[in-house]
Amino acid sequence: LSIISHDLRNPITNTQTILSLINKGALTEEESKTLLEQLETQYINTTGLLDNLLGWLKSQITGKELEKTDMNVYEIMNGMHLEQKIALMRKRIKFINNTSSDSNIMAEKEMIKIIFRNLITNAIKFTSLDGRIEISYTHDDTHTYVRIKDSGIGMSEEILQKVNAQKYFTRTGTLQEKGSGFGLILCRDLLQKQGGVLLIESAKGEGSTFTVKLPIN
Repeated sequence: LSIISHDLRNPITNTQTILSLINKGALTEEESKTLLEQLETQYINTTGLLDNLLGWLKSQITGKELEKTDMNVYEIMNGMHLEQKIALMRKRIKFINNTSSDSNIMAEKEMIKIIFRNLITNAIKFTSLDGRIEISYTHDDTHTYVRIKDSGIGMSEEILQKVNAQKYFTRTGTLQEKGSGFGLILCRDLLQKQGGVLLIESAKGEGSTFTVKLPIN
């Protein structure tokens, strides 16, 4: 909790300092431009963390039984593509949706969107310029599998162990975006509530594949 509080408070304090310097005219035009770009990145990161916290809190306090619906992955991912278009363009990342109109899953609507949004945001964060993110879908008699594969920097064995142990930690993306691991903790929690599992394959320098495994019934 103290680490999360720090990650929320620190950008706010930093924003106040930067805006004060700009208002006082203490910076050159180039310095102001660089710091404003930094503020934009901080805003995106802080908003993402707040969204995750709200999503987690909502999942903890609701007393209602989950209402799963039949959802099409192709449509969900097209929506995610549009939602993340600016972030993808910033890094010139190709978003390849290999799913189809037959790629269906049974899931709680809002929870699954939070899960996919986190996984795609994570993939963008740790993928370098001109990289790629591929979405694929398979199923067997009992489960559906949605895979989000990126050509990013991957994870070392140490980082992978922290992720699997659901530990909160700080990690920097390819354009200095801040990552904490909280999004993945949330994904696992929301999947568990639906009888699902998050599977992770990754190696340093070789990208990562996140698989959302959900029961068919």
